[in-house]
Amino acid sequence: MLLKVENLTHIYMPDTTFSKTAIENVSFSIEKGEFIGLIGHSGSGKSTLIQHLNGLLTPTEGKIFYNGEDIWSDKEKIRRIRFEIGLVFQYPEAQLFEETVYKDIAFGPKNMGLSEEEIKQRVYDACDIVGIREEMLEKSPFELSGGQKRRVAIAGVLAMKPSIIILDEPTAGLDPKGRNSILNRIKQLHESWGITVILVSHSMEDIANNASRIIVMDHGKIVMDGGTEQVFSRVDELEKIGLSVPQVTKVFFELKKAGYPVNTNILTTGEGRDEILRVLGKRGDMKC
Repeated sequence: MLLKVENLTHIYMPDTTFSKTAIENVSFSIEKGEFIGLIGHSGSGKSTLIQHLNGLLTPTEGKIFYNGEDIWSDKEKIRRIRFEIGLVFQYPEAQLFEETVYKDIAFGPKNMGLSEEEIKQRVYDACDIVGIREEMLEKSPFELSGGQKRRVAIAGVLAMKPSIIILDEPTAGLDPKGRNSILNRIKQLHESWGITVILVSHSMEDIANNASRIIVMDHGKIVMDGGTEQVFSRVDELEKIGLSVPQVTKVFFELKKAGYPVNTNILTTGEGRDEILRVLGKRGDMKC
């Protein structure tokens, strides 16, 4: 087991009139190499939860174990944990601060005490993964577009070669081309490196196309945890807590209600096309 969260609770401003319980008694575990989607409406506790996973927030109660070790058992070790569990914030400006793109990406490896040669290699490797051109490296990160900043933020985390990468709304505000480019590279990274990915997103399509497991949060608690197909089959329950399912899934649930003999465990447009062809009894050259 790579990561285990045990009875985690976090209260902001405890023992004051402004006290607020953001997450309460949350428990789950993650195996190496999983691709997990974390979903929930705004205020459900997602951001608070992920900031605990690499020690940015300290639990009010409960424990977090990485490779069987309580990450807070020795506060001196928390710095190492942040190299192992990388977090990419929703707004890249929150973690870009150096004079150049190169220095920003190199910041993590430099703080790991690596040699200049190893740092340079890691910067170039990370840039290659996320699609950052070499001529961009001497630019200020604040001169870049939103999509480019997102790539730099991801590259800065990847350069540390973490075993877990957590991405908080990595495609927010991007056009469809930019969104697909970022997600495709993350998926390739997961497949080629075997890195564990936790993707936080409001896009059910992005979750369906990438995650094999979904954790659903509501009012600071985990209310569902299971395979992607299994969770998205619970349409009515998801809608009751203000969430949805991929549009194509919703279409097939409506077709089923209307009496058509279709399967409802459809998550992508490709699966939808194949299911329609199956029902129609037509294969081969037919185009949808």
